Amino acid sequence: SCVTLGLERPGLSISQQLVLRSLNTFITAIFLLECFLKIVGLNFTEYIKSGWNRLEFGIVVSSLIDEAVTYSPASQSSWSSAGSLIRVLRIARALRPLRLLSRLAGLKFLIELVLRATAPLMVAAAVTFGSFLMFAIV
Repeated sequence: SCVTLGLERPGLSISQQLVLRSLNTFITAIFLLECFLKIVGLNFTEYIKSGWNRLEFGIVVSSLIDEAVTYSPASQSSWSSAGSLIRVLRIARALRPLRLLSRLAGLKFLIELVLRATAPLMVAAAVTFGSFLMFAIV
C-alpha cells in the first residue's frame, strides 16, 4: 500500500491510475477484513483497549474514507475544498507498515520504548534551546 502511495503522481495514464486504484482497494479490503475478524473475535471493547489496535482501526477508517472520496462522483468531476481536505487522509496509509510491528515482540518493545523516551527528550531539547537562547542574548 505504501508502494502504491509512492507510485501515485500527476500525469499517470488512465490505465495506470486504474491499476493503482484497484490495488489500493484490494489492500484496503484485506485490512478491513482483518480488522473485522479481530473485532468479532475479541469484541469491540477488548479490541480497542490495545493502542496498536486503535492505530490499526484508525488507519482502516481513514482508508475507507479515502476510498469513499476516491470513488465519489464529486472527486471525478472537480476537486472541492472538502474533498481535498479529506484526501489528506491518504497520508495515514503510510502508517500501515507500523501495524506489522505489533506482530514482532522485539520490534514492538523497541517502538514503545522510543515513544516513551520522546517526551523526556523533548524536555531536554527545550532546556538546551532555552540555555542557548539565554547565552545568545547575553
